[in-house]
Amino acid sequence: MAGDFATDRNKIRSDCDAYLNQKWSDQALRITYDAPKFTVLSVSSIQDQTLDKVNDCDLWDNPANEKINPTTIDSTRYSQELRIFSTTGGPFEWLGGMFAFHEDSTFNYKYEIVSANMVYMNPITDVETDGAAIFGQGRVQLTDKFHATLGLRLDYQTSKGDLSDAVQGKSYSDTIDDCEFLPKGVLDYDVTENIMAYVSVARGYMPGGFDWGNTGTKETFSYDPEYTLNYEAGVKSTWFDNRFLLNLSAFYIKIDDKQVSQMHPTLAILNISNAAEAHSTGVELTVEARPAQGLSLFAGLGFNEAKFDEFNAMVNENNQLVQKDYSDNYLTYAPKYTYNLGVQYRSPMGIYGRVDFLGTGEFYGDAANQAKQDGYEIVNLRLGYHWKKLDISVWGENLFDEEYQTFLTPFSNTIVGHDGPPRCFGVTLAVTF
Repeated sequence: MAGDFATDRNKIRSDCDAYLNQKWSDQALRITYDAPKFTVLSVSSIQDQTLDKVNDCDLWDNPANEKINPTTIDSTRYSQELRIFSTTGGPFEWLGGMFAFHEDSTFNYKYEIVSANMVYMNPITDVETDGAAIFGQGRVQLTDKFHATLGLRLDYQTSKGDLSDAVQGKSYSDTIDDCEFLPKGVLDYDVTENIMAYVSVARGYMPGGFDWGNTGTKETFSYDPEYTLNYEAGVKSTWFDNRFLLNLSAFYIKIDDKQVSQMHPTLAILNISNAAEAHSTGVELTVEARPAQGLSLFAGLGFNEAKFDEFNAMVNENNQLVQKDYSDNYLTYAPKYTYNLGVQYRSPMGIYGRVDFLGTGEFYGDAANQAKQDGYEIVNLRLGYHWKKLDISVWGENLFDEEYQTFLTPFSNTIVGHDGPPRCFGVTLAVTF
């Protein structure tokens, strides 16, 4: 992407036969029971996924330095959700339920130096995760126009990871236990029959996990949860007999123990750690107009400032450990703005069409804000016909062949990245049963 070994867009220089094979199967059983005043919903599912890939990890075609990363991943997940909720409306509405899952995963990662006929490392990691949650929520009508919603989720998750690398002669085991109370509160007020204002606050978290792709140290093998406190205020409205919709919201998210992925200063591995406090704040606007039957015009605009508040990182510069202060740097892959424009038409005869214009602002691929993607726009088009259980459509994505990267990061003295998909066309045939 940048540097002495940069290549043109959608061109790579590789000295290995890279490939990616993925298989997955999902089965779900959904059962509902409707009682006079409530409904019971049960969803049982099984998900099985496998991945097998080889990629060129030296990112060049020098036969004297050929390195590859063969990787296989096998994962099976069982889950069960049971939910009961009121259906009578009235001044009090409620729901409650439980959720549980079990997941087994095996990650087999290999770093092979083909030019030296050797395997540098081969960590094989088994991860077993069990999780359960109970949750409930109630919405009460305080006055004719004023409502309050209170919710609580108790979430528990335990993961056991075992890593073994016979090549490096290392083995680690660790267990991560998370038990979190996740409350939520909302106040909403009906300004008019078609305008509603609200404020909300909610606590969230992202579970911890394991860095299965390296054999650094036991300390780098696992990382802890990331926590958020989310504030939002906004207005939702409809106008002209529901022919025009306008929603506006503002938000602020406080992030603690931010999970950050970066190069380890001494181990030459990409490591996930809990290293920072951060925030994200912005506004979002969505509008939609329905001037005629089947015709919809829509648009959206969002501004976002997502930055580190506290983040001191150790980096390796010229074989010297140096502490860098990344406070006030932008979070990775958090565009400063996004917007969209579109039009959709669906006729009573089953013919439909849709055009989307999507814009993304600049963002960074690393915490140091060295790898930058400028803003870009893409246009997508879909034309189709729907009849009973049959749907056929022709589509085009990125019609004007916009150049952009979906991933970018510093690597040695260069910037490497993944190109976004080029202009492409296709046909989709779908049959529902």
